[in-house]
Amino acid sequence: MDGGVPEDDAHACAESVRRGGALVVAKVDAARLDAARTILAAPPAFDPAARANDYRKDGWSRFNPDAPPHGGEGAPRRERPDRLA
Repeated sequence: MDGGVPEDDAHACAESVRRGGALVVAKVDAARLDAARTILAAPPAFDPAARANDYRKDGWSRFNPDAPPHGGEGAPRRERPDRLA
């Protein structure tokens, strides 16, 4: 996990994708960077630290690339997408 994202945040993002979320990465021209950040930071923004804390309540510690996809009966579902700027 590399690319300028703190390791703990990267684990939370990867776990969110494993649990059915989506990750959007955008390569943005410098002239449009502020607009892109504004759009991506609009509510509901994704807070990796808060999400990791939620996962830890269920015993999660970090992303496991060998874990099966999270889903099926009883899997939590999000009503709205989250955004990470």
